[in-house]
Amino acid sequence: MAHYSAYLIDKDGNSVFYMDKPDLSKGDLYISVSQVLSMLGGGDFLIRWALTTFGGYVDPLKAQQEYMDKVSTLGTKLHKYVEYDLKGEVYPDSELSEDMFDGILSWDKFKAEHKVELLDSERVLHSKKYRFAGTLDARLKIDGKLYIVDFKTGSVQDKAMIQLMAYKTMMKEMSLSDGSEELLILGGGDSKSKWADGGKIFMHTLDSKFGGRVSEQDLFVRLMCLRELWFQENVKSRKFQPIIKGMQEYIDPIIQKFKDQF
Repeated sequence: MAHYSAYLIDKDGNSVFYMDKPDLSKGDLYISVSQVLSMLGGGDFLIRWALTTFGGYVDPLKAQQEYMDKVSTLGTKLHKYVEYDLKGEVYPDSELSEDMFDGILSWDKFKAEHKVELLDSERVLHSKKYRFAGTLDARLKIDGKLYIVDFKTGSVQDKAMIQLMAYKTMMKEMSLSDGSEELLILGGGDSKSKWADGGKIFMHTLDSKFGGRVSEQDLFVRLMCLRELWFQENVKSRKFQPIIKGMQEYIDPIIQKFKDQF
């Protein structure tokens, strides 16, 4: 799945690719959902993990970056393989690599246990109301139930559910969904049992992930809070001024609501 800091969306709702400076005459800029979620940060856990794993290297930062690049590349390739497979297309032999085989085997085992039907994939979504955009991994029917799906070949983090809530919000606004789909992360069991490493692929729903303690409304509130934090952090950023200008009228009521509550 592709991640961008911002999307340029034309009048027909299509994403316009740009290398450097966007041509605003071709469309409007939208902050990416990944930018919103970046406000959560990595947390102390990831800092400890990085120090423990790479602290003994001559150049720890370089070693960590090389590892992250490798993991990201493998995840991208497995995502692409799954997309080809769901569409009934043959993945190019020239792009297959040995490090993909364990993840492919996990995917084949999952398909053998479930009836999986692809309804949509890699669709660019956007919200004119909230001024963010993102690329949906897939909309699937699994064993007869509809899901908005995110593939996680690495660790499955809680914020992935907020990401899915953003996709669901955008799909409803774009009239691509009636809101009946469940949120679903397809990923490994934990950080030590990842899909990419050959771990079993689990169906992480909202209930199974949070044990009934978190609702979709809770996720939406968290999404709006992170969006507000992003705005406050980037209000002086020249890069994001075109986005921020269009967000103010929606952000002010949210700020006022929190003031009224607290």
